[in-house]
Amino acid sequence: MWCFEIQSGQFAAQKSITVEVIDFAQQMITDHNIQAKEFDSLAGVKNVSVSKTLPAAKQAIVNRLNGESGYYF
Repeated sequence: MWCFEIQSGQFAAQKSITVEVIDFAQQMITDHNIQAKEFDSLAGVKNVSVSKTLPAAKQAIVNRLNGESGYYF
């Protein structure tokens, strides 16, 4: 998925050791998946092309998060 919040939420849900963080991450994933589907649908209706790649700055954060675990989440 192209959405930064979904990707970072997935890392947090998978790698955190804190129940509160995992719960929040799951809710963030759910909420942003709903928004992403609505956004994609609206873009289709409006015949607008939407990039499916993250901007470089956001991708750098995702790459960094991929190597973290435990209390970093």
